[in-house]
Amino acid sequence: MAAFLIQELEKHCACRDRCESLFYYCYFGNSQDESIPLLHWIISQLCRQPIDIPSEVIFLYDRNHSVFTKTQLLSILQIVLRNFDSVFLTIDALDESQPRQPLLDLMRTLATDSRFRNLKLLATSREYLDIRETMSGISLSVLMDHEFIKEDIRIHVQSFIHTNRDFKRWPEAVRADIAQKLTVGAKGM
Repeated sequence: MAAFLIQELEKHCACRDRCESLFYYCYFGNSQDESIPLLHWIISQLCRQPIDIPSEVIFLYDRNHSVFTKTQLLSILQIVLRNFDSVFLTIDALDESQPRQPLLDLMRTLATDSRFRNLKLLATSREYLDIRETMSGISLSVLMDHEFIKEDIRIHVQSFIHTNRDFKRWPEAVRADIAQKLTVGAKGM
């Protein structure tokens, strides 16, 4: 689902000026506060676009040699965002970030602070209480355990099993059993 949404956002931005789509994956193995690395990454990605890097950003980087506080990075992001009408940021597997609260706090700031109004957030996550509480009031929740999504997963799995040459040799009963178990076990993922 996230991959499809990212592709659609990239298509959307491809035919528009001053529009960018970014993707960030939270990996549980990092075992670190990802809020500062995420801000560094966003700024880095946006500065790699065919735009003029604001002189304030060059000055700050030259002066601080890339060691910034979260507050400084937010100020830099605000400056860089002036070059864009819309930036779509997809954060996949938010629940994988540990510790999670600093990243959740950053997301709340990015979603509510008017300095970042041209930054649009999309986050995917399993359902956890801390995430639900932080995001309530600033987000729209789309539950993946829905009949339409289950049906889409079923169709995708069946299509793959019936068109993949390796699976074609397997007995139909085995392919049907695999498709059923994968569809039920996916739980919207």
